[in-house]
Amino acid sequence: MNPAIATASDLRQATPTERLLTSTLLIAPVIYLAADSMYAARGWNDATAGVLHVLGAIAYGFVVLRIART
Repeated sequence: MNPAIATASDLRQATPTERLLTSTLLIAPVIYLAADSMYAARGWNDATAGVLHVLGAIAYGFVVLRIART
């Protein structure tokens, strides 16, 4: 396949859902890194780290959806 030739599927715009799912590929690990750092700094009883942990888990759910769509 010649990479210089663009097909119709290459030229279509990404939908907002696709952009959201793709962005979670970068956002989810960053959220988990922040949660783990807060756990390390403040201990296991930190409520803010717990909230970030839950938000990271939700973001990884979107990552699974993104991977399943490919």
